[in-house]
Amino acid sequence: PCVLASDEGILVSVLTDEGPRILCLSSDCSSIVRMVRLSLAGAVRDMCWLPDSQLGVCCDGGLCAPRTAGGLHPEKIPSAAIASLVLLTLAASERAVSAGGLADRCFILEQPSGAIRAYDSRGSQIGRLTVTGPADEAIRNLRPHRVRICKQRRVVIVDRANCSVLVCESDGSLSFRVGPNFANDGQPMTAPEDAVSTGLLLAICSPEFGLYLVSLSEPDAWRTTVRKGRCGLVCPVRLGWLASRKWLVVADETPNSNQYRLLEFVIKIGNKSGGEQLAPQGSPFAVQSLSRPSLLCGDDFVVLAIAESVASRLLLLTGSGLRLISQFHVSGEDPIADLFWLKQPRQ
Repeated sequence: PCVLASDEGILVSVLTDEGPRILCLSSDCSSIVRMVRLSLAGAVRDMCWLPDSQLGVCCDGGLCAPRTAGGLHPEKIPSAAIASLVLLTLAASERAVSAGGLADRCFILEQPSGAIRAYDSRGSQIGRLTVTGPADEAIRNLRPHRVRICKQRRVVIVDRANCSVLVCESDGSLSFRVGPNFANDGQPMTAPEDAVSTGLLLAICSPEFGLYLVSLSEPDAWRTTVRKGRCGLVCPVRLGWLASRKWLVVADETPNSNQYRLLEFVIKIGNKSGGEQLAPQGSPFAVQSLSRPSLLCGDDFVVLAIAESVASRLLLLTGSGLRLISQFHVSGEDPIADLFWLKQPRQ
């Protein structure tokens, strides 16, 4: 069985002749408050808490979320619930390469057109994001490489070809731009690969240089760099933010073919310019992938997607120490291009 605790009780998964069940026990384990039926072919491999206190169930078919009216808590859950894998189906002929989700919509970057389209949580297209400047004119020659989301409901667009990162409102109005010159002295910005919001800072990684850090509230007044050699990085290619611990998670490509490692850092801001540094936390997690992995952080866990010869594989790691909790394969011919949180409407 798998066991998962909450403030309101204890969840235990069991496998019976009639299929998998989840027992909701009272906090003192003296009684069964509810028994929940799951429509899964095999046993529950692991359980974890997802955003918005939703239960995540790891099984042979993937990561499932029981869809109930009140969430999966011992005092709130109905007598029966069915677990289903929620998928977003896009009515688009192009390839989705990157995505980011807000509370009421998600933005999908499609290639080869480079269009960023907005979809609601049910998968219906509701528009296209056009980035506009102060004069309400569209930003020209924009070539999006990745799309990310700030907690302030802003959209972050990584433009690798133009060595820039743009931050705009959800309606496309530009908030600020980083690059192609990073500093007022004309220091050029090397090609960015990924970006993540810490709530206070925008962290940008460049495989050739290292990290760029920019204040989200005062982007023109405060920005600095951390060269990759100063923090032991070789080629940073993906970023994540572990909000519960205030740690930056970096996927680093090593010189060895198809070899990557995951590292965690605390961002330490110095008293003077150039005093910023990344303090490593724990040991790296080594992994092999045929393409650059995708990285996503939860409340206190990390999801890593890697590409293998047959299919992709999702690794669920602890937030502290990057220990492997569970893993499962994802069917499909192409490797996973990106990961993001999609908030579903309550049923």
